[in-house]
Amino acid sequence: MRTIEIYENVPHGSSLELTASPVDGAFTVLALFSTSGDVPDTTWEDHEIRPGPKTQALERGKAYIVEIQLAFIGAVTATVDARVRKPGNGGLYSTPKVWNVEGQNGDTALRVLIIRTEP
Repeated sequence: MRTIEIYENVPHGSSLELTASPVDGAFTVLALFSTSGDVPDTTWEDHEIRPGPKTQALERGKAYIVEIQLAFIGAVTATVDARVRKPGNGGLYSTPKVWNVEGQNGDTALRVLIIRTEP
C-alpha cells in the first residue's frame, strides 16, 4: 500500500470512517482533517480513532485531506483502516484503504488520504 491514497468522485452524503488497531498496541495515532473552503482544520485524537471508527460526513464539491500520524512507543504493527460508506444503504464506496505499518520505539510514520467528492 502506498503512503498516499486517493478516493475520487465520492457521492455527496457519504461518510468517511477511520480506525486504527490494535487497540492496546504500542503506538499513538492522530489525524489532521482538512477540507477545502473556510472550514477550520480539525485534529482527531487517538481515543477517537482507536478503537473507532471516527466518522466524518462528506459534502458535494469538496476536497478533503487526512494526514494520519503514527508514533511508536514499542515494536508493533499498526493497522490504519480508512473507508468511505455510501449514503442511504451504507455500503462501501470503492475498496477500503488499509495500511499495515511496522514500527519500533521512537519511530514515526505518516500516511495521507485525499478524498474528492462529486461536483
